[in-house]
Amino acid sequence: MQDTLTKQNLNQSDLEKIGFEDSPMGKAILNKAIGFIDVGAKDEIIDEFKPISNYLDVIFFEPNKNEYEKLINRNQAYHSCKFFNAALSNEEKQADLHITKSSMCSSLYSPHPHYTSRYGLVGYDVENIETISVSSLDSVLKNEKFTKDDFFILKLDAQGADLDIIKGGKEFIQNNVCAIISEVNFFPSYSNIPLFSEVELYLRELGFSFITFTDYMFRSHRRTKPAKSLSRQRLFHADALFVKDPILNASNIKNDSFPYYYIILFMLYNLYDSAIEIAEKLITNPVDREESIKVITKAEELYLERAISRANKGLNILQSSNDNKEILYYLNNRTIL
Repeated sequence: MQDTLTKQNLNQSDLEKIGFEDSPMGKAILNKAIGFIDVGAKDEIIDEFKPISNYLDVIFFEPNKNEYEKLINRNQAYHSCKFFNAALSNEEKQADLHITKSSMCSSLYSPHPHYTSRYGLVGYDVENIETISVSSLDSVLKNEKFTKDDFFILKLDAQGADLDIIKGGKEFIQNNVCAIISEVNFFPSYSNIPLFSEVELYLRELGFSFITFTDYMFRSHRRTKPAKSLSRQRLFHADALFVKDPILNASNIKNDSFPYYYIILFMLYNLYDSAIEIAEKLITNPVDREESIKVITKAEELYLERAISRANKGLNILQSSNDNKEILYYLNNRTIL
């Protein structure tokens, strides 16, 4: 079961309503695009960043040849984009790729038989093992022309190999990455994969702060019948947001545009309090500060309207539904205001 209520994100229409393009944030991102590295891209960037896709310089990494071909043949609405058909890990080497029944579950790690059986995970059956060449993020990007003024966001979805990729991109991450969105695991669906605590600790050592989970996936033992039970389920994996906190460490602000980039990031994830904190503490121009807070507040009002509507819908379900499965879905998908 998936928690989707945190996915009530801003869309392109919302940005127009709040006057984003003419705001200090819009002007900053128009002057210099945000860098976005997408590892495990599949066919497009994640939903949260689609409203600002025209303002992104995207670098896609997709190891699956078929998915890579689909990716490069799509109409791309980005400021710029580059593609690498490459598998990433912590270093350049040969590694076994476990090709599973579902291509989305293929991994450099072997599916864990205990947990895949215990939780009835579908698509994890290994159909073939191929020895492939893997590279590190640092080695692939070493010839790219980046500057200290670049603001990069790194998104990872690598079926358990996320921490390996972070370790293989340590230099680039320390110099250029300001935020990371990484899939993190809470039980090992693949053998020997790092779990959330290990990822968080390593990123903390690199100067990143954990901010929030942005999406959740649950699994059950299937001991109860969904239509007759309100049992909650075990947390399986989530997407986690980490940032180099610009308030905690002023060196994370490399130029006058960086506060606006952080505000944009927090707005895309409905973190409006954090966005206002950045505006109040890091925007030195009082006119720009006031205008930024107005735009953030308008975006928060749109989000609140949606959250209330969703909560009312859930309340109606609880009051009127005789279907416990429907009630269970609502309770597991808690509204986060």
